[in-house]
Amino acid sequence: MFQGIQQGTSLYILYRNEPRVVSGNIVNVTGPKPPKASQGNPMAAFGGLVMEATVSTGNDTTSFEIPVNATTANYPDKGIFISTDRTAVVREVESMANMSKQILSQVPMHQKMVTECDNLLLELNPEKQKEVQTAKEMADLKGELADMKRMLSAFLANKDKKEE
Repeated sequence: MFQGIQQGTSLYILYRNEPRVVSGNIVNVTGPKPPKASQGNPMAAFGGLVMEATVSTGNDTTSFEIPVNATTANYPDKGIFISTDRTAVVREVESMANMSKQILSQVPMHQKMVTECDNLLLELNPEKQKEVQTAKEMADLKGELADMKRMLSAFLANKDKKEE
């Protein structure tokens, strides 16, 4: 639990959005005290006592409001998860990987959904049908024009060879 942390205690910081893990050391701890009540503060909803911990990670220092009676803390607004236990960080990384794998496995279903919704929108919206039809006709005309250019080029190339 965090209540045993003190200056020099190692702490792991998982940056969920990147993802990467940085280890740091606590350089200052104050508390315990009630959490600061503010919007976006996940510890305010926690309801227990917290400690203010300043963590040094090389050249950077970051302050966290840490729940006293927990072993991990999650800061979704910052995309950060912290723990003094490396195993907890490993479990969290595994959870993130599993969630991403699950999302990736659903990509084909969502691609099909987008296609089917686009088709439904075409059926339900006559203006969209006209736009799609006009775009298709333009693409067909461009293709025919390109074919005519190739034929004309081939004709002129053959004509030039015959004249020589």
